[in-house]
Amino acid sequence: MTRPSGPLTRIPSGWKFGFLFAASLGIYAVTDLAVQLAIFGLAMAAALATRTPFVRLARLLAGLVLIVGIVFLTLGLSTNWEAAAVSALRLLSLCLFAWAVSLSTTFGEMLALFERLLAPTRRLGLNPAQMSLALSMTIRFIPQIRTQYLEVREAQFARGLQHSPVAVLVPLLVRTLESARETAAALDARCYDSSAPPRPPRSMSPTSPTQNTVLVAVFAALIAALGLVPPLTLGIVPVPITLQTLGVMLAGSLLGPIRGMLSVVVLHTLVLAGLPLLAGGKGGLGVFLGPTGGYLVGWIAAALVVGVLVKYWAIRRTGRAARYTAVLLSVIGGGILVIYAFGVPWTALVTGLPLSTSALGVLVFIPGDLLKAVVATLAAINVHRSYRRLLGGVRTAAR
Repeated sequence: MTRPSGPLTRIPSGWKFGFLFAASLGIYAVTDLAVQLAIFGLAMAAALATRTPFVRLARLLAGLVLIVGIVFLTLGLSTNWEAAAVSALRLLSLCLFAWAVSLSTTFGEMLALFERLLAPTRRLGLNPAQMSLALSMTIRFIPQIRTQYLEVREAQFARGLQHSPVAVLVPLLVRTLESARETAAALDARCYDSSAPPRPPRSMSPTSPTQNTVLVAVFAALIAALGLVPPLTLGIVPVPITLQTLGVMLAGSLLGPIRGMLSVVVLHTLVLAGLPLLAGGKGGLGVFLGPTGGYLVGWIAAALVVGVLVKYWAIRRTGRAARYTAVLLSVIGGGILVIYAFGVPWTALVTGLPLSTSALGVLVFIPGDLLKAVVATLAAINVHRSYRRLLGGVRTAAR
């Protein structure tokens, strides 16, 4: 990544994040159009002060301007044009301020700040040093998982199975888990993190803290790798269809609630630091303050809920049909409904659209999300047959 330059680089990262938090609250309290125009001018000046090449800044703004244009027209026709302009300027200003923070802060400064913020993860069986390790390992695992995916797809193509997502996904997951096991064994052999680790909670796997950390990292990388598939934007609502929610479903159903949730947290941390790991090459603070922000936060809750339901209810069902049905319902409840519960209100809030309009807009995603839930269910149950203690102390059924 290009090293940031400009006057904003001299401001400590903590102060910049604090300003962004205060601005995100203050902007929504302002309803006067003239004041919003002044704030927008300040936000644009902050973005330009990062001395980012115009081409890169234009690329960041292109998708946002399209979304804001749709929101402006929808609100203008349904309410009044002044209120539509206030909502559009509000969204543009927030994203510009967020990008100014991301573009003026180095990756190392971001990670140092996040490591301090992640200190409470010690209570979850991890420590800040290992979370920092997970962040760096995630970046390393992304190209490795992509290479493994291409190899598996080529092998399955030779067998005539290229049109079966489960036939490609299951071997990829097995390879990913084997890579995690080998990496953790190598780190433990080198006595990494020899200090006494905190005792993991009962919901965490009984494996070593290093193994837990590596599993978190590889699934964060898996979710990021699924973002390499181009997103489908329908234009009806300002949220793209991506395969990354499939990765969230798999993280929860395979790793359980804590590690599945942490894998999403690690991915989001890297995205906040500016890495373009979301579908369509998006990254930075702006994506969390835009229309998709609620859905991204919902990923964290989704992985947690899916993990709880699968680990403590679904995977314990006896009988093949009962187990498949329970896992599918768990994935739908956590991986679809929970994400919608976060995303729909947030999209309505930041765009100014009525809640009913935002809710109706997600109907176009339901068929694709249901298909992803079925794929995640079939893949998870097949993987659990080979890794029967992957959820941590829960011995899954063999059939």
